[in-house]
Amino acid sequence: MSLIPTRAWRTPFLLFLIILLPLATSAMRTQWMMTTTPDTVGDPNFLHFLELPLPILSHMIGGSFFCLVAILQFTPEIRNSLGLWHRRIGRFAVYAAMVAALSGVWMVIYYPANPMTHPAMSIGRFIFGCLMALAIIQSMIAVGRRDFTNHRAWMFRTFSIATAGATQGILILATNAITGIMTADSIAIMAWAGWIINSTAAEILIRRANRTAPYRAPKYA
Repeated sequence: MSLIPTRAWRTPFLLFLIILLPLATSAMRTQWMMTTTPDTVGDPNFLHFLELPLPILSHMIGGSFFCLVAILQFTPEIRNSLGLWHRRIGRFAVYAAMVAALSGVWMVIYYPANPMTHPAMSIGRFIFGCLMALAIIQSMIAVGRRDFTNHRAWMFRTFSIATAGATQGILILATNAITGIMTADSIAIMAWAGWIINSTAAEILIRRANRTAPYRAPKYA
């Protein structure tokens, strides 16, 4: 018999679907970086990734690890079954999320914008990278005070920003499929729409969770 009720697997399955696109994109980009050299790069607009790979690799690895661990942490039945490992794994996930947030800001500052990057998109990446770092700090302040309800809320907000790329990708692909047009303006609009949609969804989930299932910290927390 499974230690986790069958119905409880719905939450991690849905969360995995949310992060699937960013994970796939990160995997493909990592494979591209491992097999491409400055002499063989097809588009010079991506040459900076090869010249300084640390920011983008840190962003992809940190973000991927955080999102995968979040699936475990956001599923009560799985989280409770982890015992002390919930706290230990969560600590590494927070570090990974901070690496992803700060490296995202680093990329905005250091990497040159390509022709399809609108200034509004760069501004959005900088703002939400900083907001993600702030949410992580707030979550740790809350857990230090043993305010686990607010800790959960701030981690929801962190996850919503970390997975905004999935929403943005779907919106951009859908817009391109419908209109056949992909410009820097349309990409920037869809990027901002993704951030707004995810942030709004996080706030709705936070209010619903606080109203229907107040957080109860396990004895080991």
